[in-house]
Amino acid sequence: MLLAEDVNVELGSDLLLSVVTLQPQVHTGGLMSPQNPNVFLEKDAVLSNWRCDTSRKKCVLIISFPQDWHARAIAWAIREKGHDVVEWYWSNFPTRTAISLRVFDGKDDSMSVVDLIDGPLVDVTAAIDTIWIRRMRSPWFPDSMHPGDREVADRQCQCTLREVLAILDRPGVYWVNRPDTENAASLKLFQLRKAKEAGLTIPDTLVSNDPLEIRQFIRQCSGRAVFKFQETATWKRNDTGELFGCYTSLVALEDLPCDEILRMSTGIFQPLIQKDWELRVACFGNHLVGLRIDSQADERACVDWRKGQLHIEMKPFELPEDLSVRIRRFLREIGLVSASLDFIKKPDGEFVFLEANPQGQFLFMEDRAGLPLLDIASDYLIDGPTYIPSRVDAPRISFSDFVKAWEDGLKRSLEGHVLISEMRVVPE
Repeated sequence: MLLAEDVNVELGSDLLLSVVTLQPQVHTGGLMSPQNPNVFLEKDAVLSNWRCDTSRKKCVLIISFPQDWHARAIAWAIREKGHDVVEWYWSNFPTRTAISLRVFDGKDDSMSVVDLIDGPLVDVTAAIDTIWIRRMRSPWFPDSMHPGDREVADRQCQCTLREVLAILDRPGVYWVNRPDTENAASLKLFQLRKAKEAGLTIPDTLVSNDPLEIRQFIRQCSGRAVFKFQETATWKRNDTGELFGCYTSLVALEDLPCDEILRMSTGIFQPLIQKDWELRVACFGNHLVGLRIDSQADERACVDWRKGQLHIEMKPFELPEDLSVRIRRFLREIGLVSASLDFIKKPDGEFVFLEANPQGQFLFMEDRAGLPLLDIASDYLIDGPTYIPSRVDAPRISFSDFVKAWEDGLKRSLEGHVLISEMRVVPE
């Protein structure tokens, strides 16, 4: 069973097992301006399934880490559709990957990325059509390296990777999403401000480490509020292997620690909003795919549906026209071409925007509700700003096809890569 983000399920996990059979569904789609990838056309269409027109062979560069099953599945699907993919795993740098950047007087600038096992990866002169920064990871260094040397080397390598992104930023390349834009768009309060400007309803929100402000805000919320981190984190105990996550939690005044501890970190505080159910929207250009999440059907999912996601129903949801227009306006204002958005559906019918994840998980929507997201996402990366869904009888490639290919031998492609863990270690 695939899980949503912040649960840290990696390829090879026993949770990557069950896949449902895809069924045709109805979704809201639209068009993006080919002249400017960040300009959306105010035109909507209701489509039953889709397929993009790929009239020439394309090349997609995917930046991620080896265990990211989204990157692996999408890369496999693009190849199955007859196009080229370059998979570049930044965790391999610098121990397995060598980067050379050349700026010489009287010669054209050039760059090469050579994998010690797979050979050359990226040629800046190559015709890369789309760059998908799925997951940027820090360079990896061996434990035997002196901590002082590690810090210096990390700074140099991080600088080189920034130089690489600048070199890759050439005319005609379609970014999903642009790294400079995505960094700003990942800020939660920035998202809320832009959502409000786009006409979306937002919750009152406090980000603070001031004990007086925090206690006053909770009192204004009738003594109970919700608390969540600004950035997700998962810890793993070094001695027992036990995992600790940072789900959204209810907090009352009596739950707060002492002021000295409260001051040590900021956090997000919001009112507890009554929910009917919750909504996830996966955005690919101007094409929106909705998923209804019945979070109130199980107490484990009531506050944060991710915590009880294995125990609740999820099903496709056709977005209301006015909500679709506001979502596209929000994406335009915040500068994103792809993201996963979360909403609360209140009993009175109002949708409340919570947050946007520029590179959120979406394949679980196919696993849980039959939405053909692998087909959509791969077509979108192939066509870029010219992506226009069209009617077909069934998606060509499903996530279940990828799982079968993975079990049939594709999993061996993990061998030799630097396999990193996203989990922080809790001291013994």
